[in-house]
Amino acid sequence: MAQDVQKDTDNLFASSVHGQDHREVFDNIEANLGCCGSNGTIDYTIFFFPIPDSCRDGDADTYFTQGCFRPMFELYILYMHVWFSFGIVICSCQVAQMALSLITYCQLRSALGNFHNHLAS
Repeated sequence: MAQDVQKDTDNLFASSVHGQDHREVFDNIEANLGCCGSNGTIDYTIFFFPIPDSCRDGDADTYFTQGCFRPMFELYILYMHVWFSFGIVICSCQVAQMALSLITYCQLRSALGNFHNHLAS
């Protein structure tokens, strides 16, 4: 799973460096998560690209050293837990609904049986 997130982060970074399609998206990721590149500022320097302002640590002249892979992976894990929990709640509601339907069916069937027995006597 971590390898998949790493690969996706690398691909998003590469597409943001080589074209403007994803540049704004990656700038927002860097600025909001406090990271730079996929693996750090080295991602920019090995391609001889200038390090963008989104990698700056506030107004300081320092850059975030952490790559965006780790914060994105942590967000992925967080949201995976949220969605898993949501799925468990939905499944629990479905099981409770089926149980209530079965109870209602049994009570109606019993009431109808008593009604038919009363008519027959």
